[in-house]
Amino acid sequence: MDWNSIHSKYKGKIEAGLSEAAFYRTMEELIGKLENKRNKYYPPTNSALVDVGVGFNFATIAIQGENRAVVTFVQPHNSADRAGILLHDRILAVDGKPIPVDAPELTSMIKGPAGTKVILTVQTPGQKPRQVELTRKAIEAPLPVPYQELTTPGGKNVGYLVLVTFTAGSLKDQITEAIKATTSAKPLDGLILDVRMNPGGETTTMFEALSFFTHGTIGNLIMRNEIQVPIDIPDREVNGSSHIPLVVLISPGTASAGALFAGLLPDMGRAYLVGETTYGIEEFGQVFSLSDGSVLIIAVASVHSINHPDLNFMGTGVTLDMVVRTDWNEFMSENDPVIRAALNYLDR
Repeated sequence: MDWNSIHSKYKGKIEAGLSEAAFYRTMEELIGKLENKRNKYYPPTNSALVDVGVGFNFATIAIQGENRAVVTFVQPHNSADRAGILLHDRILAVDGKPIPVDAPELTSMIKGPAGTKVILTVQTPGQKPRQVELTRKAIEAPLPVPYQELTTPGGKNVGYLVLVTFTAGSLKDQITEAIKATTSAKPLDGLILDVRMNPGGETTTMFEALSFFTHGTIGNLIMRNEIQVPIDIPDREVNGSSHIPLVVLISPGTASAGALFAGLLPDMGRAYLVGETTYGIEEFGQVFSLSDGSVLIIAVASVHSINHPDLNFMGTGVTLDMVVRTDWNEFMSENDPVIRAALNYLDR
Protein backbone atom coordinates (compact mmCIF):
# COMPACT_ATOMS: atom_id res chain seq x y z
CA MET A 1 0.00 0.00 0.00
CA ASP A 2 1.41 3.41 -1.02
CA TRP A 3 0.49 5.54 1.99
CA ASN A 4 2.13 8.70 0.59
CA SER A 5 0.18 8.44 -2.65
CA ILE A 6 -3.13 7.91 -0.84
CA HIS A 7 -2.39 10.82 1.51
CA SER A 8 -1.55 13.21 -1.34
CA LYS A 9 -4.56 12.23 -3.45
CA TYR A 10 -7.20 12.62 -0.72
CA LYS A 11 -5.62 15.63 0.96
CA GLY A 12 -5.76 17.39 -2.41
CA LYS A 13 -9.39 16.45 -2.92
CA ILE A 14 -10.45 17.76 0.47
CA GLU A 15 -8.40 20.96 0.31
CA ALA A 16 -9.91 21.74 -3.11
CA GLY A 17 -13.30 22.02 -1.42
CA LEU A 18 -16.15 19.50 -1.28
CA SER A 19 -19.83 19.62 -0.49
CA GLU A 20 -20.87 17.95 2.73
CA ALA A 21 -22.25 14.90 0.92
CA ALA A 22 -19.15 14.67 -1.32
CA PHE A 23 -16.89 14.89 1.73
CA TYR A 24 -18.63 11.97 3.41
CA ARG A 25 -18.43 9.90 0.22
CA THR A 26 -14.73 10.73 -0.05
CA MET A 27 -14.11 9.66 3.55
CA GLU A 28 -15.85 6.34 2.95
CA GLU A 29 -13.80 5.85 -0.22
CA LEU A 30 -10.58 6.69 1.64
CA ILE A 31 -11.27 4.22 4.42
CA GLY A 32 -11.99 1.55 1.81
CA LYS A 33 -8.50 2.08 0.38
CA LEU A 34 -6.91 1.04 3.68
CA GLU A 35 -7.69 -2.62 2.95
CA ASN A 36 -8.75 -3.58 6.48
CA LYS A 37 -12.36 -4.47 7.32
CA ARG A 38 -11.84 -3.12 10.85
CA ASN A 39 -11.51 0.42 9.42
CA LYS A 40 -14.91 2.10 9.16
CA TYR A 41 -16.37 5.56 8.72
CA TYR A 42 -19.92 6.50 9.75
CA PRO A 43 -21.28 9.89 8.62
CA PRO A 44 -23.25 11.76 11.30
CA THR A 45 -26.64 10.95 9.75
CA ASN A 46 -26.13 7.18 10.00
CA SER A 47 -23.56 6.65 12.71
CA ALA A 48 -24.17 3.25 14.32
CA LEU A 49 -22.49 4.40 17.51
CA VAL A 50 -24.44 7.53 18.41
CA ASP A 51 -27.53 7.75 20.62
CA VAL A 52 -30.73 6.89 18.76
CA GLY A 53 -32.76 9.57 20.50
CA VAL A 54 -35.47 7.36 22.04
CA GLY A 55 -33.62 5.91 25.02
CA PHE A 56 -32.46 2.48 23.90
CA ASN A 57 -29.80 0.88 21.76
CA PHE A 58 -29.83 -2.20 19.57
CA ALA A 59 -27.62 -4.61 17.70
CA THR A 60 -28.26 -6.35 14.40
CA ILE A 61 -27.41 -10.04 14.39
CA ALA A 62 -27.81 -12.89 11.92
CA ILE A 63 -29.81 -15.78 13.43
CA GLN A 64 -30.59 -18.85 11.37
CA GLY A 65 -29.92 -16.93 8.17
CA GLU A 66 -32.21 -14.04 9.14
CA ASN A 67 -31.10 -10.52 10.04
CA ARG A 68 -32.61 -9.39 13.35
CA ALA A 69 -32.45 -6.21 15.41
CA VAL A 70 -32.54 -6.74 19.16
CA VAL A 71 -32.58 -4.34 22.10
CA THR A 72 -29.32 -4.44 24.05
CA PHE A 73 -30.11 -1.81 26.67
CA VAL A 74 -32.85 0.59 27.72
CA GLN A 75 -32.06 4.00 29.22
CA PRO A 76 -34.04 4.39 32.48
CA HIS A 77 -36.69 7.15 32.68
CA ASN A 78 -36.71 7.85 28.95
CA SER A 79 -39.18 7.31 26.11
CA ALA A 80 -38.38 3.64 25.47
CA ASP A 81 -38.46 2.79 29.17
CA ARG A 82 -41.82 4.49 29.66
CA ALA A 83 -43.22 2.67 26.61
CA GLY A 84 -42.28 -0.69 28.09
CA ILE A 85 -39.43 -1.66 25.74
CA LEU A 86 -37.34 -4.34 27.42
CA LEU A 87 -33.86 -5.80 27.18
CA HIS A 88 -34.00 -8.74 24.71
CA ASP A 89 -36.95 -7.28 22.74
CA ARG A 90 -36.79 -7.73 18.98
CA ILE A 91 -37.51 -4.79 16.65
CA LEU A 92 -39.71 -5.97 13.78
CA ALA A 93 -40.58 -2.71 12.00
CA VAL A 94 -40.10 1.07 12.10
CA ASP A 95 -43.14 3.15 11.11
CA GLY A 96 -44.54 0.04 9.44
CA LYS A 97 -41.41 -0.59 7.37
CA PRO A 98 -39.40 -3.82 7.86
CA ILE A 99 -35.94 -3.45 9.31
CA PRO A 100 -33.10 -3.10 6.78
CA VAL A 101 -30.03 -5.31 6.67
CA ASP A 102 -27.68 -2.41 7.37
CA ALA A 103 -27.45 -1.27 11.03
CA PRO A 104 -26.62 2.40 10.22
CA GLU A 105 -29.69 2.54 7.95
CA LEU A 106 -31.88 1.25 10.78
CA THR A 107 -30.36 3.84 13.12
CA SER A 108 -31.25 6.64 10.69
CA MET A 109 -34.85 5.32 10.50
CA ILE A 110 -35.22 5.45 14.29
CA LYS A 111 -33.44 8.77 14.83
CA GLY A 112 -35.00 12.10 13.97
CA PRO A 113 -35.57 15.68 15.17
CA ALA A 114 -36.30 16.12 18.87
CA GLY A 115 -40.03 16.12 19.61
CA THR A 116 -41.01 14.00 16.60
CA LYS A 117 -42.49 10.54 17.01
CA VAL A 118 -41.62 7.10 15.70
CA ILE A 119 -43.73 3.93 15.88
CA LEU A 120 -41.88 0.66 16.46
CA THR A 121 -43.22 -2.86 16.20
CA VAL A 122 -41.46 -4.89 18.87
CA GLN A 123 -41.73 -8.37 20.34
CA THR A 124 -40.75 -9.54 23.82
CA PRO A 125 -39.59 -13.19 23.97
CA GLY A 126 -42.60 -15.46 24.39
CA GLN A 127 -45.14 -12.71 23.64
CA LYS A 128 -47.02 -11.39 20.60
CA PRO A 129 -45.70 -8.39 18.61
CA ARG A 130 -46.94 -4.99 19.73
CA GLN A 131 -46.63 -1.38 18.57
CA VAL A 132 -45.13 1.38 20.72
CA GLU A 133 -44.98 5.09 19.99
CA LEU A 134 -41.82 6.87 21.09
CA THR A 135 -41.01 10.57 21.23
CA ARG A 136 -37.48 11.44 20.13
CA LYS A 137 -35.38 13.56 22.48
CA ALA A 138 -31.74 14.25 23.24
CA ILE A 139 -30.29 11.70 25.67
CA GLU A 140 -27.57 13.17 27.84
CA ALA A 141 -27.39 10.58 30.62
CA PRO A 142 -24.48 8.08 30.53
CA LEU A 143 -25.08 4.62 29.14
CA PRO A 144 -26.35 2.30 31.87
CA VAL A 145 -24.87 -0.95 33.15
CA PRO A 146 -28.01 -3.06 33.77
CA TYR A 147 -27.66 -5.27 36.84
CA GLN A 148 -29.61 -7.80 38.88
CA GLU A 149 -29.13 -9.85 42.02
CA LEU A 150 -29.59 -13.55 41.27
CA THR A 151 -29.58 -16.69 43.39
CA THR A 152 -28.04 -20.01 42.37
CA PRO A 153 -30.02 -23.28 42.84
CA GLY A 154 -27.79 -23.87 45.87
CA GLY A 155 -28.68 -20.51 47.42
CA LYS A 156 -25.54 -18.51 46.58
CA ASN A 157 -25.80 -14.75 46.08
CA VAL A 158 -24.69 -13.73 42.55
CA GLY A 159 -24.51 -10.38 40.80
CA TYR A 160 -25.37 -10.10 37.11
CA LEU A 161 -24.02 -7.15 35.06
CA VAL A 162 -24.63 -6.47 31.35
CA LEU A 163 -21.76 -4.62 29.67
CA VAL A 164 -23.36 -3.61 26.38
CA THR A 165 -20.55 -1.45 25.01
CA PHE A 166 -17.16 0.03 25.80
CA THR A 167 -17.89 3.37 24.14
CA ALA A 168 -19.13 5.07 27.32
CA GLY A 169 -16.65 7.50 28.81
CA SER A 170 -18.19 7.15 32.30
CA LEU A 171 -18.46 3.34 32.24
CA LYS A 172 -16.23 2.96 35.29
CA ASP A 173 -18.72 5.03 37.30
CA GLN A 174 -21.60 2.86 36.11
CA ILE A 175 -19.74 -0.37 36.93
CA THR A 176 -18.90 0.96 40.38
CA GLU A 177 -22.56 1.79 40.99
CA ALA A 178 -23.70 -1.65 39.77
CA ILE A 179 -21.23 -3.56 41.96
CA LYS A 180 -22.08 -1.49 45.03
CA ALA A 181 -25.80 -2.04 44.41
CA THR A 182 -25.47 -5.81 44.12
CA THR A 183 -23.27 -6.03 47.23
CA SER A 184 -25.24 -3.59 49.41
CA ALA A 185 -27.18 -6.26 51.32
CA LYS A 186 -24.47 -8.93 51.59
CA PRO A 187 -21.23 -9.99 49.88
CA LEU A 188 -21.45 -11.74 46.53
CA ASP A 189 -20.54 -15.39 46.09
CA GLY A 190 -20.08 -14.88 42.36
CA LEU A 191 -20.45 -12.39 39.55
CA ILE A 192 -21.74 -12.90 35.98
CA LEU A 193 -20.57 -10.44 33.32
CA ASP A 194 -22.69 -10.55 30.15
CA VAL A 195 -20.88 -9.28 27.03
CA ARG A 196 -22.84 -11.36 24.51
CA MET A 197 -24.03 -8.29 22.61
CA ASN A 198 -20.98 -6.08 23.23
CA PRO A 199 -19.59 -4.99 19.82
CA GLY A 200 -16.54 -3.32 21.36
CA GLY A 201 -15.75 0.37 21.50
CA GLU A 202 -12.83 2.25 23.00
CA THR A 203 -9.94 0.08 24.15
CA THR A 204 -9.07 2.45 27.01
CA THR A 205 -12.65 2.11 28.32
CA MET A 206 -12.40 -1.69 28.08
CA PHE A 207 -9.13 -1.64 30.06
CA GLU A 208 -10.85 0.49 32.71
CA ALA A 209 -13.62 -2.11 32.94
CA LEU A 210 -11.02 -4.89 33.34
CA SER A 211 -9.49 -3.05 36.30
CA PHE A 212 -12.51 -3.91 38.49
CA PHE A 213 -11.87 -7.63 38.04
CA THR A 214 -8.09 -8.06 37.59
CA HIS A 215 -4.95 -5.96 37.71
CA GLY A 216 -1.25 -5.96 36.87
CA THR A 217 0.47 -6.47 33.51
CA ILE A 218 -1.98 -8.48 31.42
CA GLY A 219 -0.25 -8.41 28.03
CA ASN A 220 1.29 -6.28 25.30
CA LEU A 221 -0.10 -4.07 22.57
CA ILE A 222 1.65 -4.92 19.29
CA MET A 223 1.53 -1.75 17.23
CA ARG A 224 1.69 -1.64 13.43
CA ASN A 225 5.36 -0.62 13.61
CA GLU A 226 5.92 -3.76 15.78
CA ILE A 227 6.62 -1.73 18.91
CA GLN A 228 5.36 -3.58 22.02
CA VAL A 229 3.61 -1.55 24.70
CA PRO A 230 2.90 -3.27 28.07
CA ILE A 231 -0.74 -3.25 29.16
CA ASP A 232 -0.69 -2.34 32.86
CA ILE A 233 -4.07 -2.46 34.58
CA PRO A 234 -4.55 -0.60 37.91
CA ASP A 235 -6.56 -2.11 40.75
CA ARG A 236 -10.08 -0.64 41.00
CA GLU A 237 -11.54 -3.34 43.23
CA VAL A 238 -15.00 -2.57 44.61
CA ASN A 239 -16.34 -4.74 47.43
CA GLY A 240 -14.20 -7.75 46.48
CA SER A 241 -14.77 -7.55 42.72
CA SER A 242 -11.15 -8.47 41.89
CA HIS A 243 -11.34 -11.88 43.58
CA ILE A 244 -15.05 -12.83 43.44
CA PRO A 245 -15.52 -15.90 41.16
CA LEU A 246 -16.43 -14.67 37.68
CA VAL A 247 -18.38 -16.13 34.77
CA VAL A 248 -18.29 -14.21 31.48
CA LEU A 249 -21.05 -14.82 28.92
CA ILE A 250 -20.06 -14.50 25.25
CA SER A 251 -21.56 -15.10 21.80
CA PRO A 252 -20.86 -14.31 18.15
CA GLY A 253 -22.18 -10.82 19.02
CA THR A 254 -19.13 -10.28 21.24
CA ALA A 255 -16.62 -8.42 19.09
CA SER A 256 -13.52 -6.24 19.05
CA ALA A 257 -12.84 -4.82 22.54
CA GLY A 258 -15.70 -6.97 23.86
CA ALA A 259 -13.89 -10.11 22.69
CA LEU A 260 -10.59 -8.86 24.13
CA PHE A 261 -12.27 -8.31 27.50
CA ALA A 262 -13.66 -11.85 27.43
CA GLY A 263 -10.33 -13.37 26.36
CA LEU A 264 -8.05 -11.55 28.78
CA LEU A 265 -9.96 -12.36 31.99
CA PRO A 266 -9.56 -16.17 31.77
CA ASP A 267 -5.94 -15.71 30.67
CA MET A 268 -5.38 -14.03 34.04
CA GLY A 269 -7.14 -16.93 35.78
CA ARG A 270 -10.11 -14.76 36.62
CA ALA A 271 -13.07 -16.07 34.63
CA TYR A 272 -14.97 -19.08 33.32
CA LEU A 273 -16.48 -18.58 29.84
CA VAL A 274 -19.99 -19.74 28.94
CA GLY A 275 -21.94 -19.29 25.69
CA GLU A 276 -20.85 -19.45 22.06
CA THR A 277 -17.50 -18.75 20.38
CA THR A 278 -16.81 -15.20 19.27
CA TYR A 279 -15.73 -14.30 15.77
CA GLY A 280 -12.00 -13.67 15.56
CA ILE A 281 -10.50 -10.29 14.70
CA GLU A 282 -6.99 -9.58 13.49
CA GLU A 283 -6.68 -6.13 15.05
CA PHE A 284 -8.81 -3.95 17.24
CA GLY A 285 -9.95 -0.50 16.24
CA GLN A 286 -9.63 2.83 17.96
CA VAL A 287 -12.81 4.91 17.91
CA PHE A 288 -12.57 8.61 16.99
CA SER A 289 -15.71 10.67 17.56
CA LEU A 290 -15.39 13.67 15.24
CA SER A 291 -16.75 17.16 15.90
CA ASP A 292 -19.45 16.91 13.19
CA GLY A 293 -20.95 13.81 14.82
CA SER A 294 -19.35 11.30 12.47
CA VAL A 295 -17.39 8.33 13.78
CA LEU A 296 -14.08 6.94 12.51
CA ILE A 297 -12.75 3.52 13.52
CA ILE A 298 -9.13 2.73 12.66
CA ALA A 299 -7.38 -0.61 13.27
CA VAL A 300 -4.28 0.22 15.29
CA ALA A 301 -2.89 -2.83 17.08
CA SER A 302 -3.19 -6.45 18.14
CA VAL A 303 -2.87 -7.88 21.65
CA HIS A 304 -0.67 -10.67 23.02
CA SER A 305 -1.75 -11.84 26.46
CA ILE A 306 0.90 -12.08 29.16
CA ASN A 307 0.43 -15.73 30.12
CA HIS A 308 -0.26 -17.21 26.67
CA PRO A 309 1.32 -14.86 24.10
CA ASP A 310 0.88 -17.43 21.34
CA LEU A 311 -2.86 -17.79 22.00
CA ASN A 312 -4.58 -16.17 19.02
CA PHE A 313 -8.03 -15.48 20.44
CA MET A 314 -8.17 -12.34 18.32
CA GLY A 315 -7.71 -14.28 15.11
CA THR A 316 -9.70 -17.44 15.88
CA GLY A 317 -12.16 -16.31 18.52
CA VAL A 318 -12.30 -16.78 22.28
CA THR A 319 -12.30 -20.41 23.44
CA LEU A 320 -15.17 -21.41 25.73
CA ASP A 321 -15.18 -23.48 28.91
CA MET A 322 -18.84 -24.41 28.41
CA VAL A 323 -20.83 -24.20 25.16
CA VAL A 324 -24.48 -23.18 25.55
CA ARG A 325 -26.29 -22.09 22.41
CA THR A 326 -29.16 -19.63 22.56
CA ASP A 327 -30.55 -16.58 20.77
CA TRP A 328 -30.58 -13.21 22.56
CA ASN A 329 -34.15 -12.41 21.51
CA GLU A 330 -35.68 -15.77 22.49
CA PHE A 331 -35.28 -15.58 26.28
CA MET A 332 -35.53 -13.07 29.11
CA SER A 333 -32.94 -13.05 31.89
CA GLU A 334 -35.08 -15.17 34.21
CA ASN A 335 -35.24 -18.14 31.81
CA ASP A 336 -32.03 -17.65 29.80
CA PRO A 337 -30.23 -21.04 29.45
CA VAL A 338 -26.81 -19.33 29.37
CA ILE A 339 -27.43 -17.50 32.65
CA ARG A 340 -28.81 -20.71 34.15
CA ALA A 341 -25.63 -22.57 33.14
CA ALA A 342 -23.51 -19.84 34.73
CA LEU A 343 -25.47 -20.07 37.98
CA ASN A 344 -25.07 -23.85 38.06
CA TYR A 345 -21.32 -23.47 37.53
CA LEU A 346 -21.03 -21.04 40.45
CA ASP A 347 -22.67 -23.66 42.67
CA ARG A 348 -19.72 -26.04 42.19
